Parts: sequence; C-alpha cells; structure tokens
Amino acid sequence: MADPLVTLIELRSGPETLLRRVRHAVSDQRFLVKSVAPAAPAASADRIAAKLRREYDFAAAMTHNRILRPRDWDPTVPAITYDDAQGTLAQLVRQEGKLDPPVVARVLYQCLEALAYLHGQGYGHGGLTADGVFVTPDGDVALGDFVGYRLDRRGGGVPIWPEYPLWYRAPELIDISLEERLSDKERQQGSAPAVRTDLYSLGYLALQLLCPEAEFLRLFGLDPSFNLSDANWDGWHGDLARPAPKLDDVLYDVPVGFREVLQPLVLKDPASRCRLSVQHVRDAIDRLGLMSGKKLPGIGRKMTKAKVEPEPTPVERGRSALSDPTKHDRFILQLTATDGSSRVFPASQSVVVGSAKGADLHIPHPSVTARHAILIHRGASGWWVYDTRSNAAGTKVDGASAENGVAVRTNRVVTFGTIALTASIHRGFWFGPFLVAARLHGGSNGIVYRAIWSEKANGEVAVRVFPTTFQANNDAIRRFFRSIPEAGKFRHPNIVSLYKGGFRRSREHGRIWYLVMRFMPGGSLRERLRKGKLPTAEVLQIGRDITAALEAIGERGMIHRNINPSCILFDADGTARLGDFLLCRSEELETFQKVTRAGDALLTDHGYQAPEQIMGSGTVTWHADQYALAACLYEAVTGRPAVEIAERGLPQILTSILNDPVPTATSINPDVPATLDTLLQRALSKKPEERFATPDSLLKAFGKVYR
Repeated sequence: MADPLVTLIELRSGPETLLRRVRHAVSDQRFLVKSVAPAAPAASADRIAAKLRREYDFAAAMTHNRILRPRDWDPTVPAITYDDAQGTLAQLVRQEGKLDPPVVARVLYQCLEALAYLHGQGYGHGGLTADGVFVTPDGDVALGDFVGYRLDRRGGGVPIWPEYPLWYRAPELIDISLEERLSDKERQQGSAPAVRTDLYSLGYLALQLLCPEAEFLRLFGLDPSFNLSDANWDGWHGDLARPAPKLDDVLYDVPVGFREVLQPLVLKDPASRCRLSVQHVRDAIDRLGLMSGKKLPGIGRKMTKAKVEPEPTPVERGRSALSDPTKHDRFILQLTATDGSSRVFPASQSVVVGSAKGADLHIPHPSVTARHAILIHRGASGWWVYDTRSNAAGTKVDGASAENGVAVRTNRVVTFGTIALTASIHRGFWFGPFLVAARLHGGSNGIVYRAIWSEKANGEVAVRVFPTTFQANNDAIRRFFRSIPEAGKFRHPNIVSLYKGGFRRSREHGRIWYLVMRFMPGGSLRERLRKGKLPTAEVLQIGRDITAALEAIGERGMIHRNINPSCILFDADGTARLGDFLLCRSEELETFQKVTRAGDALLTDHGYQAPEQIMGSGTVTWHADQYALAACLYEAVTGRPAVEIAERGLPQILTSILNDPVPTATSINPDVPATLDTLLQRALSKKPEERFATPDSLLKAFGKVYR
C-alpha cells in the first residue's frame, strides 16, 4: 500500500531527526512530521525515540494556541505528528532579508503570550530561537521544538538542546555561577530565572528578525562567508567582557521606542535583567502602538513592501532624518568639476549658483552671472535646477534648458554658462566634514563607511569608526595619537593612504574615534576569493605589489603583523595595496585589529599567522608578514587555505600551523607553475630563517616564476 503521506518540503534534516511538512494524499490535510532521521545510527535509535517521546509528552500537556500542538505519537516509526506550519521564522527572515518593526513587534507579542503560559506552568523554554518558532498557515507564530525545563538556584533541569545551532542563549545557562552570584534580595525581588533567560533569547530573536542576516552575524564578529555551524556562539554570550550591542547603532531604522524596549533584553549580566518580566515587555509593546495587524507573509512568496535603498548606520543618535521618510537631508547633491574638485549640499538647503561672492556655489567665471541658477530639492521629485534668466548661455542639464526647471540625476552634466559640473546624488548623513554615503563592512574593530570629504578635492574616502569601547583604552589612544602624524605622511603606490584621524564628541557616546583613509573601489582579496581561485598571473602581481609595500615599511623598521585577505585591497585599476594598519615608530607597529579588537581574533585570522607569531616567542620580524602574504597567495592559486579552518576548533588550527606541512600547491591545482609552488613552500616554512631573507629577494623570486 502506498504511503498516504506526501512530503511537501523538508524543513530540517539533522543527524538524529527529520522534520517534514506533509500532505495526506486522501484527506489533503497538511501537518508536520518529526521522525528519526534515515541516516541516524541504528545504535542510537532507542535514545532518539526516547527523546522524541519526551518532547511529545511535554508538548501534549501544553494547551495554548501559541505552542505548536502535537496530534499523534506513532511508536512504530517512531514519529510525532504536529499541527501544520509553513516553516520557521529563520526561513522567513532569510526569504525577506529582514522584517518590518511593526511585524516584528507582533511576532514578539505572540511569543510573549506563549512564554507567559509556559512560565505560568512553572517551565522555561531555554532554547528560544528563530529556528524553533514556526509560522502557522494563517500567518501567526507558534513555539515548538523544545522540552520545557526548570532553572532554579541549584541548576534544576537542563533543556534538551535542538540539533540546529543555538545562536543565542542567556549567559547564566552557559555558566550557572552567574545565576548564583545574584544576591538574595535580587533573587527575591526579581523574576524567575527561566523568565530572564527566555527574555534574553527573545531580545536576540528580535535582532535576527530586524537585521539582514549578514549584519546580525557581524554583531558576533563573524563573517557571513565563514562556516557558522562550528562558531563559538556560547563563547560570545558567556563572556560578560564582550558587551551587548548598542541598538541605537545597529537598529538605526527602527523606531526609538522599540529600541528602548529591546535594549534591556539583550544585557548580559543576569542582575541587569533581574526585574524584567513578560508582562513588563508586553505592556511596553502595547504602549508603543506599533504592532501591525498584518499576518506574516507566506513562506515561498515575497513580502509586499516598498523598496527601500540600503542606508548607512548612524554613528550618533539624533539622526532621525535617516529613518523619517518626511525628511530629505539624506539626499545630498554633489557637483564635481573636471579637475576633480567638488561641493556637496544637503537637501534642506536651496543652492544659489553664481559669480557673486555670497553665492552658495561660487563660480567666478565670465560666462556665469551673479545669480545664475538655483538648485532645490523637491521632496519625492528629487533635485531640480532652475535657470534664473541668467544670460544667453543659460543653464542646461545634458543639453536640455533649465529655463522651466530640469530634474538633476546622478551622472548628468549640469552646465552653468560654459562651466560643466557632473552631478551625483547620495543618500547619507553628515559626520563632521564627511558625508557618509554607504556602509562598506563592520566587525568587532569598527565600521567602515564610504564617504565624501567636503574639504578634499577628489572627495571620496573611507572612514573607519572605532567601537565605543575604544575610548576607554588609554594605551590604545596614546598609540593612536603617536602614530597618526607619521602614518599620515607615508605615501606609497602599494599602501592604502591614511589622511587623518581623531575624534568627534557625542552627547550619548562621548568621543567617537575615527580614521580617514583612501577609498579602494576594487574591494578586497577576501571578496575575490569568495568566487574561487585566481589566475596565476594575477596572483603574481598581487604578490609583487604587497611585497613592494612590505619593502617600503621595512625600510622604516616596521612590520604589519596581521596580513590576511581582508587587508589586501585594490584600486580602480586593479593595483593591490596593503591596508588596515597604523604605521608607528620603528620599535612598534599597531594594527587596527590590535588597537581596536574587542575579544579574541576570529579563527580565520589565525590561519594566516606564522608559527612564531602564534607561539609569541622572540621578536616578530618581516618573516611573519612574508608567511602571511604567502598564505594569502597560496589560497588564491589553489582555492583553499594553507591551513584548513572549516570544521576545526582553535586548538586543532594552532597545532596544524605549528606542525603540519602545507600541501604543495601543484597537488591541489596542477596548473600552478612549479617555480611558484617552490616559492610558496619556502615562504610558508615553519622556521623564519628558512624563508626569504629580504623583501627584495622575494621580489626577485616572483620575477623568476615564468623564466
């Protein structure tokens, strides 16, 4: 007899269980079936079945419409049949990119209803995550995939963790001693421990729904391209020295009131969440009046919402114009002359163009009259230019007369008299003299923005804004001030130029520290490697370019210490430049990572560090930079790292760096020239003295690859 259950989609396939959405072939009803995975070891079948039975017994005792209801337990399979669901919130947010704040508020409210019921029964969830919250067929949510537990002063029961990785769980679930540190008074006056742990997870659930996935992962210092299954999530949450994210910086397009509701939920110290309660959070959401009446979109179809261009994260609070669609200061006009000089104007300003000294855009030229034209931002219609009956030459946009007004768009040429300027429209905000136009990337050591510097002729720069924790590091600030003058004077065709550094004051954040660097439109080697290995000729040129940079800084007695694919950047013409460091006095060099790092280095950073650097023994010389560069080039020609990172812990990685020989490049890619393979093997030697003695000798070796 044919199986009456038709699998519509596999929602999750783990090493132990399989979760499917199925349709009954006869009745056409749909529901979820959770069963033992076909690939599960036979020796584990009884244990997995017992785990499923415990899950069924617990869920069957919970009668609430926000908890996924089990319909049946089949011991012969064994399997649990649950009510139907379209999929999980994690699947939905991957489909949508992120959800709108009113939709998220509604999701949280429904989760809070389920948690209030659970807590009333004396249980906690303990593993609340977007992978365990289901989207019902009618667009609501229901909690599932868990077995309730009790967390008391003695530890109590421990939840059965699901097979998917828990990206967030409360620090006191990771280290019970954090709970035990609470005073008796805090324990008596505060909410139950399970309440605090669930609300912590709920806060990060909100972040996961409100942030694009890449930005959410960067909260933990993770690159979205890494293998995340082995990421040490508990290491981040369990370390109270790694602060919770400041939501004003992360959720810049979320209403302030909603951010204020969420911020207490993600605080790490359980004492700081001691007096939080489910009812408190529900009341706060109610007072906002933010909740949408709309149901969640269907999984498998795109949510209908207006297209919104990506906008940069504000550095300071008070940038309400960025999230208020009635404000247009963020639509900024840049007019660039043929010599590269430019001027920028906010949309709130009407720009008078003329030869008069008081004109907003002063053009002292005979073909331009005293009050020649005016530029105005017309809200949703954008920027327009109007000729003011100037002279016969008039004002034109791409040759069209502006006598009755013409819209100004990016790359259009606006001509005042005979003076032609190219227009660009940017969407951003002002940070001192810098118009921040786009966020490039961010991590534990700061956020990098593309910006226009109103005081600089060619205009376009990259601005790195350090984390707010930097201002508390006096030693780092001392090194910062000592290094900036020398680094600012250093110019080399293969080094990313540093223009200036300093701080700006903020009422909320104190001093905001920043650096202004050359903007590199060609991106990084890291981005190129994501597409696969590179042609040998391109790799050789990168090697020559970066070796030339190392030779230049070596002449000043300096080294980099943290070369990796992220800090090898490219000009518009493809020239490679070495970036991401501050040049200091000859006895010391401080990388951005060293000066600003919050927490330990990412595992991928260790994969490019020389053995002597890992050991911390003796003086680190240019040979360590040579090793790191060779590791980058090896990955570029083979398509795999010199030291394997994926699915390995830090101890395994470090042991491999110190002891395991690097496979020959030709064994992985036979097209690699034997001379290049020999060069890389020498540069990747475990012993510094066996590598190339000087940058010049390495440059000569690159020149001999095709001889």
